[in-house]
Amino acid sequence: MLTTLEVGLCAGRHELKNSNGEIITNYIFNAPIKDPLDFEALETTSNGFIDNMEIITEVKLYITGLTPALTSFLIRWRRRMTHAPVSLTLMHYNRDTGGYEPQGWD
Repeated sequence: MLTTLEVGLCAGRHELKNSNGEIITNYIFNAPIKDPLDFEALETTSNGFIDNMEIITEVKLYITGLTPALTSFLIRWRRRMTHAPVSLTLMHYNRDTGGYEPQGWD
């Protein structure tokens, strides 16, 4: 059975809705990021998210901007999930449709 976790990157930047119109309420970065260039802190938060994931087979990550946060998460994901059977799909906002477009991450 496919168990999917839908999560936003940074809380408070945009209201996120999945393709079913459901609001995304889970975020990797729940608190405002005080220093977007503190890569160590961003990677520590990313590690915490990965460590606390429930048993799942797919993560759909809705991108909300803030490139250093995304890059830090992807660095930690790649290092930590190399041998795990969890797929990551990056969901990018499509301003023409108002929806999100998937991009697989290997």
